[in-house]
Amino acid sequence: MSDPLRLLVITQSPGDARMIREVLREAGLPAEAFWFERSRDGLDALQGEPFDLLLLDPDPEVVAQASERAPGTPILLLVLRDDMETAVRALGRGADDYLVREDITPELLVCTVRHALTLKRMKTALERMGGMWREIVGNLHEGVMVADREGTTLFASARMAEILGYAAEEMLKAPFLSFVDPEDAPRAEALLGTAGRAEAEFRLRRFDGERVGVRLIVFPVTCGTAVGVMDIRERPAEEEIRRRNVQLSIINQVVRTATSSADMDELLTGVLGKTVNLLGFGGGSVYLIDSGRSRAELAAEIGLPEGFSFRQRIADMNAPPYDTVLGQGVPHFVEDYPRRYPQDAGAGIQAFASIPITAEGRVIGAVNLVSREMHTFSPAERELLTSIGQEIGSAVERMRLRKRLEKAHEEANFYLDVMTHDINNANTTAIGYAALLSEALSGPERDLARRISAAVRQSAEIIGNVSTIR
Repeated sequence: MSDPLRLLVITQSPGDARMIREVLREAGLPAEAFWFERSRDGLDALQGEPFDLLLLDPDPEVVAQASERAPGTPILLLVLRDDMETAVRALGRGADDYLVREDITPELLVCTVRHALTLKRMKTALERMGGMWREIVGNLHEGVMVADREGTTLFASARMAEILGYAAEEMLKAPFLSFVDPEDAPRAEALLGTAGRAEAEFRLRRFDGERVGVRLIVFPVTCGTAVGVMDIRERPAEEEIRRRNVQLSIINQVVRTATSSADMDELLTGVLGKTVNLLGFGGGSVYLIDSGRSRAELAAEIGLPEGFSFRQRIADMNAPPYDTVLGQGVPHFVEDYPRRYPQDAGAGIQAFASIPITAEGRVIGAVNLVSREMHTFSPAERELLTSIGQEIGSAVERMRLRKRLEKAHEEANFYLDVMTHDINNANTTAIGYAALLSEALSGPERDLARRISAAVRQSAEIIGNVSTIR
């Protein structure tokens, strides 16, 4: 320590004051001790000049006044071994530590002084940081909550209380899940148990019973879990525009993949892979209804685990969820898959969606998507997936139309080839007979036979030109 410590000693015992000075000198601690016998004089000195440390008799009232006048200064008590009860009361009024007069040694004094100074600096820094943290949290637009490892609310910011319609103190010691809509409680409980940072959209329940759509961001802290809460009802217009642009970009990429495909297998595998990658899913599949509309067959698959319930070659159109997805064109979303389908517990699937593939008002198939992590299908994402189902349907119908046209073209070419071959055979025969006539006849009749032969040759040339143009 480069500068001497300034110690204020307030004690009615002159002997104690001399003892403190002697012990400091023996310890070699650079310090100045200022002694006051009367507490009033010592407290007045405390108001006039700064001190690094206070050593006081264990008078609770004096300790309280000193703590109030110098809140950042450590206070040590000089106590007698048989007066510990008074010392305990003084510790409760703001003192930081104590020294037993009979046991004071240079080493003990130095250690106690240094410990008190360090402890006070740390406490002051923590209080400053705590005040800064409370100020920051209090001014955030997002709500903040902290829950312990049992899920009990330890802290709720003013913004969090405003979102849910409570007073902040009313939320303390209440289970965090009591603020979550019961339908979302299982997913929220699972989210709280994650080892790292995670986020998802949920519905919370306000004090008046109203449901509030929010986005939760959770991450572990020392005492449990911190939860950031964004009220998605208040998304600004710019955020909505950005979300729409992202949706359009995704749909455009799916459409480009579909239109650049050479055949149906490439189309379905391509759009499925593009959807899975762009939206962050773990895998998926595509089913198409056959022409007789009697069954739906697996047409494409990516990343589905073995033993997964919805990995059949043929989908049962009369069983859930396909009875509504394929039969009625209603999307099916499952956000708590392990609870809804316990038979797939080992598959590692957390969320599942089945979206109807539609074209010209008809359901022609379904696209299934799975997530291996906690996933909430927000209204915006549900809208996007429905649009992707429609785009896939349009692409499938265009591909089918193209294949029908190609087949019709091949059939037409076949018949034209047959007709051309037959006509050429007839022309060749006619040309042969005309040649025989021209040799057998003479005069004007031979000239007519030659004209017939020329006309048939002209017909053969026309057939050849038509074949070339075709």
